[in-house]
Amino acid sequence: MTMDMQAYRDGRSKATEAAEAVREALAGLGFPESVWGSVRPMVTRSGKPYVHLGMVRADVAEKIAEAMRASSSAKLPLESLDAGTAHAHPFIAPDPH
Repeated sequence: MTMDMQAYRDGRSKATEAAEAVREALAGLGFPESVWGSVRPMVTRSGKPYVHLGMVRADVAEKIAEAMRASSSAKLPLESLDAGTAHAHPFIAPDPH
């Protein structure tokens, strides 16, 4: 099965944007390039975009997981609806604990 060039370009563009976002996030957390340098955009034969994260040491994976947990538990600003009544964010599940 061959992919047309536009499907490849579109997939590559999306994968590149996503890979760069991951690199920036890891660099922003203070990780050196040796951690995020292996993050690469990938495109399947059908043009589907992916990001290859590569292999990291276990201690680095733990730090990444800690940062993800801290980020997901951070309080997001709630938008007021109906005269200042705050509602929960529709895409964030409540903490089960």
